[in-house]
Amino acid sequence: MSVGHVHTPGHGHPGEKAIANGAGNFLRRGTVFTWNLTIAAVAVAAGYLFVGEHFGTSLAIGALVEAWNFRTLWRSCERIFLAEESVGLPVVAGFGMRFGLMAGFIALALWAGANAAGLVTGLSLIVPSVLIAVWRARPPVLADLPALEQDDPEWDEWNPWLARERTPDEDEEDDDLLGDDHFGDDRQDDEEPLQ
Repeated sequence: MSVGHVHTPGHGHPGEKAIANGAGNFLRRGTVFTWNLTIAAVAVAAGYLFVGEHFGTSLAIGALVEAWNFRTLWRSCERIFLAEESVGLPVVAGFGMRFGLMAGFIALALWAGANAAGLVTGLSLIVPSVLIAVWRARPPVLADLPALEQDDPEWDEWNPWLARERTPDEDEEDDDLLGDDHFGDDRQDDEEPLQ
């Protein structure tokens, strides 16, 4: 994935940072907010219609708090992870302040009599919004790309944790950690199998 300044006609504004997956699809904050607004509007309407005004209002308050939280989280991540130079303490301290403010908003809403179930439901609406936006920005599936067979011995030369080829030092560490009997060959033959 690459991240950078992009502008495509009709999508965001010049200089908006987006996450590209290498196939021309971008994950943008605006796309996530569009899905979030849609899902929140449907959820609030359903809450008012099927559960009641108190639940629907609490759900709307939760949706507003989580929308603010996600927006500030996205901006903070851009400042921290996409910064050209080192990030100062104020940006990092903003994370803690954001959590404190969010906890304050939630406590204030509960103190004012908000429905806890509606509030929690509203706070969690960002999850399906992000999942849908990420799924729609996924790269295309290309089944005809060359790939190794599942049982190819070259897979043993690859370190999946570091996404690179293994070094001789790593091979020695693995042997030291696992030992020769790491598959449980010292098991007693008279043990009964589990059923």
